[in-house]
Amino acid sequence: MTRPSFDQVPSLWKRDGSLRDVVFAGAGADGWLKLIQFVSAYRITYKADGDVASFPGVSEVFRRRDASHCLSIWVGEASANCHFFLEDEIEFDFAPHEVHGPDEQEIHGVNT
Repeated sequence: MTRPSFDQVPSLWKRDGSLRDVVFAGAGADGWLKLIQFVSAYRITYKADGDVASFPGVSEVFRRRDASHCLSIWVGEASANCHFFLEDEIEFDFAPHEVHGPDEQEIHGVNT
């Protein structure tokens, strides 16, 4: 499968007030490990209950269910936000208004 270019799907980043979600079902512990290894090449920010903090690791995030968690991976000025809903599923949301062109859409190193 070939990843579409920025111009091939003109409505993908249409600013309609909604977020775009990407879900990796059945990811499990191995999927989370690969994700953390992959995102180490990018600028990340982590928030627990809305406060910026050091990322404690996936296991600790899922152990601390009394807090909300958000790991943001920055590609240019756009962020992919992971909220740690389920241990066997990785879900990101993207805000279309942050994607201005191909630089924000392109995530280098992801297999197509």
